[in-house]
Amino acid sequence: MTWADGTVTSTTINADGTYIDMMGEDETARGTWEVKDGKSCLTPEGGAELCWTDSEPAADGSWTATADDGTTVTVAKASNATG
Repeated sequence: MTWADGTVTSTTINADGTYIDMMGEDETARGTWEVKDGKSCLTPEGGAELCWTDSEPAADGSWTATADDGTTVTVAKASNATG
């Protein structure tokens, strides 16, 4: 994800309903996620839920996610290095 200030982070979404946020090699958050009313909602451990609405994908496959609080990020799926 690329934030408005140019910061790049990554979020790994797991099939078991958990996620981990990373900035480089440093973990910045972890918690649970679920889809509610068509939005991706993430709840960090000890924090408040934040839900994101995704735009239609662009030609390059990236999309914009907009949080309920108005925050926007550009999202692109990372290639899976392990296959």
